[in-house]
Amino acid sequence: MIVYGDFAAEGVADTPVGPDPQMEFLVPYSESARVRAGHLSACLKDTCGAMIQAMALADVTIRVARAEQDGGLHRLCLLVDPDLLGGTGRTVDFLLDLRQAHPACRVVLASHGFRGHDFGTHRLPLCDASLALPAQEGELAIALWAADRNNAHWVERRMAQMG
Repeated sequence: MIVYGDFAAEGVADTPVGPDPQMEFLVPYSESARVRAGHLSACLKDTCGAMIQAMALADVTIRVARAEQDGGLHRLCLLVDPDLLGGTGRTVDFLLDLRQAHPACRVVLASHGFRGHDFGTHRLPLCDASLALPAQEGELAIALWAADRNNAHWVERRMAQMG
């Protein structure tokens, strides 16, 4: 089952396209999951051909903050697998903190445990799209497209709350 968002965001493509070659995808992991994170990164890279890098959780946080400072956050997307972060609780804490500090950082939650993809907006406090693994190139492209659209909505919502 695929669920799509029900809104329009300005400046975002209306149809899914493949990953931008300028994009940088990060797969955060806890130390105990380093090998599995490398495997997931390799599988996703084979699927879409984009630059995907497994990175320790602390380094991801630093990389996101640096990208925001340098104005490059629009070229960054996190592909988060809860199993690589030590489970649901740790993943939820990480994502809530990340979304609070860096709402414009796109996040795709990806897991072998998901029954299907979810590209709607009801998970915005945690992520911009959810992807069931394994995923095909077209499914990953749709997830990235949905993440762009949904993140624009999330940023708009956060600005309205602050403002």
